[in-house]
Amino acid sequence: MPAHHYSLPSQTDLKVNSGHELDRMNDPAVDLRQRLAGTNINQTTFLATDYLNHFNEIEMLIEMLPSMPECFEDICMWQPKSYECHFTETGFRDKDLAIQAYQQAPELVRKRFDEIITVLDRCIIDAIETLKETYEMGAPEHLGGLSENLGTELRRHIDQASAIINGHNENVATSEMPAGTAKTRDSIESTQAAVEALFGD
Repeated sequence: MPAHHYSLPSQTDLKVNSGHELDRMNDPAVDLRQRLAGTNINQTTFLATDYLNHFNEIEMLIEMLPSMPECFEDICMWQPKSYECHFTETGFRDKDLAIQAYQQAPELVRKRFDEIITVLDRCIIDAIETLKETYEMGAPEHLGGLSENLGTELRRHIDQASAIINGHNENVATSEMPAGTAKTRDSIESTQAAVEALFGD
């Protein structure tokens, strides 16, 4: 009878294989990270830029307002929307995976991301209120500069959120975020003052 030769895994192979399995068991993120390959969800931050469409649209409408006044109604209808809510309602192909990944995102990354989104929501709400007041005062000539300033400020915050999502700027200082809101409020208040001065007398 011919001799049978059996190839047994080496001790090194056993250690490597068992190590990989142990990593999977101890860190569910390892398996999730592999599932993110080939999607539009960042494998490092576990976040997706698709969420920023919710903010890109309102920023675009505000900048278009001076030349397209009919955008005003759509602007006034805008409401904050959480990350999970956005993907629940969207047609994003991997929306369930996006929600799961967000829930398991690195704590510091998600903390910074959530903070900048809170600032962005507040900035947009303030911008909409300012635009409403300008319309009510009947000062359409101020819309050009106002829309440009508001759009620039919104874009700055959107870019910060995008940097965090893409892992390009994980060191975005949360201490700087309230300052950004203050800067926005200052620019808004200065524009309001100009409009009020025009109609004050």
